[in-house]
Amino acid sequence: MIAAVVGLFLPIGAAWWSLRALRLRPATDSRLTTAAVACCLGIGLSSLTTLLAVSLHLFPGPAFVAGDAVLWLALGAAAWWACRQTSHAASDAAPRPVLGLSDWLARAAFVVVVTASFAVPVIEYLAAPHGQWDAWAIWNQKARFFYRAGDGWAAWLAIFWAQPGHPVLVPLNVARLWAYAGEELTFAPALLSGVYGATALAVVMGTLDVARTRAWVAGSVLAAPFAFSHLVAAQTADLPVSMLVVTSLAMLRQDDPRVWRNPQRARSALLLAGLLASLAVWTKNEGAVFLVASALLVAWIALRHGHARDIVWWVAGAAPVLAVVVWFKLVLTAGASPVYGPSTTASALGYLVSPDRHERIIGLMWPLFRSWGGPWANWSLPVVMAGALGLALTPVGRSGRGVLAVVAAMLIGYYGAYVITSMELTQLVNTTYERLIMQVLPALVLAALSVGEPAIPALPRSVGGGD
Repeated sequence: MIAAVVGLFLPIGAAWWSLRALRLRPATDSRLTTAAVACCLGIGLSSLTTLLAVSLHLFPGPAFVAGDAVLWLALGAAAWWACRQTSHAASDAAPRPVLGLSDWLARAAFVVVVTASFAVPVIEYLAAPHGQWDAWAIWNQKARFFYRAGDGWAAWLAIFWAQPGHPVLVPLNVARLWAYAGEELTFAPALLSGVYGATALAVVMGTLDVARTRAWVAGSVLAAPFAFSHLVAAQTADLPVSMLVVTSLAMLRQDDPRVWRNPQRARSALLLAGLLASLAVWTKNEGAVFLVASALLVAWIALRHGHARDIVWWVAGAAPVLAVVVWFKLVLTAGASPVYGPSTTASALGYLVSPDRHERIIGLMWPLFRSWGGPWANWSLPVVMAGALGLALTPVGRSGRGVLAVVAAMLIGYYGAYVITSMELTQLVNTTYERLIMQVLPALVLAALSVGEPAIPALPRSVGGGD
């Protein structure tokens, strides 16, 4: 168990020191946000190195564990040494506000809510250590093929219900921790799932500034729904998608416009946003919807201010991981039929123009929309959505508009998938709606609580732009 924990935090620590050494500071200058970005990068990049080891037939034995540990230790040590040799100018610290009774009550409420929220996964783990159906039938099953099958690890491509077309960030991370532990511990995927949830919570609160009460309110709103804690226990790929989505979007918004006048900080924000968006694609197919939506947001920011070439920094961040995704899709899983796709193009077009089809989907979604979040949080989703939309239409909510636009585009994409799918609708909507909403909920909460901040400013011409 201890070896698995060490294996998890080695790449995260290396990512933390690398961010500092390369001065890839997140757009929001917060240690909590930086820690969340380091978690995302450590988890994402270690899955890619594990895939390389699997492809070279070096996984999972002691040689892999030793080589992997040396890699991350060396990278972290080199980055730490570089930090020691570089003097950093002290940043201007904003004065900490004086806390009143309501501020302390908000913090106390957060502690209570989060304690109760993370108690649920512990209880569910003790009752069902293998997680929900998707965990042991898809994600952890693929991890077992990586861990057990040697050169035959790709045999899971023949298992239809394992959804072979889904990317494999989650299974690779589970298999990697099993390699460190030397056995298939149920603790490993459960630990990873807890880190996904904690990271999503951290990036929302860090971006909103934990010195301000709204960050603690946002944390309570995110953690309170039973859907959040239940999906932490589920061990599926939806929480890591939500984690990467909200962290990428956090790089594209800014509390202090002066940071965007610093070319290096602007490059950092765009590179990290692109890299995190591509890791979302590497996690689950739904990440592709986010990639397109966030690319449009980046293009709008750049074009609106006349700096079209600034887009290159976002593309540079996304391209390496996307190359792996393309190889995975076009070479490794090229023969896998889409699970949720239409049977024919004609049937998809017929569904799109069918009023009965839309009426049925809306009828299935409406009760789930009202009750999303569980018995203690009924109507929480409509309230958060209404709050985010209402604030976005006012001057004080300008900084959340870009985030909300991406969330809206993702939800439209998910609805479109419901419309054109050839699968039976009742079961599909009932089993996926909660998880799809969780993929966007942290970003939605971030947009809803982004009150009174400046809109995303023009990127400096010196960052990839010309005269």
